[in-house]
Amino acid sequence: MLACGCCDTNGGTPVEEVTSLPRLKTLEEDGRISETPEVPPAAAPAPMKESGATFTFKLPDNTSKEVVFRAKPLGLDFSKSTPLVVKAVKKDSVAEDVAVQSQWEVTHVNGEEMPTDLREAMTVLLKAVKDLPPK
Repeated sequence: MLACGCCDTNGGTPVEEVTSLPRLKTLEEDGRISETPEVPPAAAPAPMKESGATFTFKLPDNTSKEVVFRAKPLGLDFSKSTPLVVKAVKKDSVAEDVAVQSQWEVTHVNGEEMPTDLREAMTVLLKAVKDLPPK
């Protein structure tokens, strides 16, 4: 262990303890042995999230289904009350392409539970799809 006393001008108590890295020994062409710190492997990058707006629906048989919308307009008509239920799916729409059906209830958008207030629920939907590219 090494001690860092860089913040104490009087050589007092160490501020932070630092663990030194193991050193790699390398035989150079001229016969010398050199040592370099062994750098730990970088952490694997986090998996990329699927792009788009992810809606979770409760189906009439009480199962759930996640659907990712990658373009807008979605082509869905919703009930005018909460919970938001799909009243109709427009022909040749993004929703039809991903097989959304009428009577499906929106329970979550991008992992966020749908609010019970209609205005708030519509705000969540609009926010989720506003940056999607057009179909």
